[in-house]
Amino acid sequence: MELSIEAQETHLRSLRDWLEDEDRLRPLAVRWVSREARPDEMGVPADVLMVALGSGGAGTVLAGSIAVWIRYRSSDLTLKITGRDGAVVEIDAQRVDDPVEIIRLITSLFPPA
Repeated sequence: MELSIEAQETHLRSLRDWLEDEDRLRPLAVRWVSREARPDEMGVPADVLMVALGSGGAGTVLAGSIAVWIRYRSSDLTLKITGRDGAVVEIDAQRVDDPVEIIRLITSLFPPA
């Protein structure tokens, strides 16, 4: 399964670095992709992170890692995470105290085991 993550470029770079430094996520393929703006979008082309998930609970580990990363951000941010089937989760994060809801939202993109 592959997820795409959209956010402001500085947040994407920070998240990519965070995920690449996470030992439990080393087997995941995280790659930076520049894409053209879609016809219904205004503005410049967007960059996204593509994360390829294997099996064995990698999605839950990824969701937990993203939630912790969000929790320790000092600025507000918005992430748009799209699953392979086109399902989308948008997370507007401002001073997150409890990452459980973020984990629940992200894992809702994964097919049932």
